[in-house]
Amino acid sequence: MDEQLPLDERFPRLTELQVQLGCEWCAIRKGIAAATKKLSELATLFADSKQTSAAGTSFVCFGSLARGEWTFASDLDWILLVNGDEAQRHGAALQALNRKLNERNVISPAAGGMFAAIVNGQELIAGIPGHRSVRNLSLRSLLLLESIAIGDDLPMRNVIRNILAAYLEEDSSWNSNRRETVPEYLLQDIAAFGRTMAVDLDDQFPDQTGQKWGLRNAKRRFSRKLIIATGSLACWNWRQHCADHPPADDGAVAGGAIEYFKNYLGRPPLEILAAELLKHDIAPTIAARLFGAYNRFLGILDDTASREELELLNRELASTNILFQEVCEFGREFDAALRKCFLLMRPAACNAVPR
Repeated sequence: MDEQLPLDERFPRLTELQVQLGCEWCAIRKGIAAATKKLSELATLFADSKQTSAAGTSFVCFGSLARGEWTFASDLDWILLVNGDEAQRHGAALQALNRKLNERNVISPAAGGMFAAIVNGQELIAGIPGHRSVRNLSLRSLLLLESIAIGDDLPMRNVIRNILAAYLEEDSSWNSNRRETVPEYLLQDIAAFGRTMAVDLDDQFPDQTGQKWGLRNAKRRFSRKLIIATGSLACWNWRQHCADHPPADDGAVAGGAIEYFKNYLGRPPLEILAAELLKHDIAPTIAARLFGAYNRFLGILDDTASREELELLNRELASTNILFQEVCEFGREFDAALRKCFLLMRPAACNAVPR
């Protein structure tokens, strides 16, 4: 496969932005090519084995693979998503998937977490609105913000549609003025997920406290912030979408909103961000700083020595670690450029940028 094709096919606006700025984001390009290759390998692996396919299920991947940012040491965060009630009858398929991936030495998710498991799509809707299960909040947020299915994606698409419908149907404020109101329930859960991943991670997953602290901290400053930012943009841009594409009547707004969010968030986060920068004609210096900082972040993750140093780094030594201080420096640069972009794109949206 030509490694240049993925950048043009899945990331057309990113390609356009890179050409317009005259930049070379080598680490970003490498991550996209590596992710495309890995997706192709997994598709071939599963196509050769009927054991790993089960009717009514989608093999859904998250993280760097879904974002198009695969590196040499990326792990595969995945679930077997079932769009129905009988999730447990797919236990044999789950075991077959685990065996196949272990045979190929794919790095598995952390034991005891929410990945490498069967997930009932209907259960993910529980808690919209109201009480939030950390697991359900995290999984449905990841499905919306960074997910990709290998093989049959219809069950995943149906689950995503149901999640979006639940957010909109239960939101009385949005339903009172659908064309002008930001979907508050959806925006609030995106913000809550951001706090869970960026601030409360040690509290929510105490069994992982201290593990790979430096690496997790670096991801919080970049990839986790990126997906929360693009999710927030989807909500804040809803009003402009209605202005640009007026629905025929109020009855058509709800269905149109589901399609809008599904299509908007169905793109990789870096592609969403590039498209917004081009749409709003953001100053080249700001765009270059934003993507340049992210490119440096991916370059560190794909460097063996640097990644290992971050994985072994603990909180107590962070203030004297040169590499970590460098990560913090261009993390602040990424944050400042991102906030500047939000201010220029829509003043009200600046409150949605995660800290």
